[in-house]
Amino acid sequence: MRKNLHFKSTCSTSGACSISDRDTWKLEHWDEYIAGCNFEIPENLKRPGAKDSLIIFKNNNEKEFENSMKKCVSILDETMNEDSLQQVG
Repeated sequence: MRKNLHFKSTCSTSGACSISDRDTWKLEHWDEYIAGCNFEIPENLKRPGAKDSLIIFKNNNEKEFENSMKKCVSILDETMNEDSLQQVG
């Protein structure tokens, strides 16, 4: 699995930044860290057939990002349009 994390950093007034100790530990112990992560879909988001219950956004590279953005916008547009039609009907 790719180490694509947003790291919390601290910056001094001079602009020098450092990664937090917690994030340094994650990088140094990546296999141990990732083994403890739960990637299961939470029960309250499991809605078979509902397109917008959980939208996965992949951003490991620019192509994945662009494809995910298009897919997400399409799902949200479709869902909003369905909701608007239900309110009118």
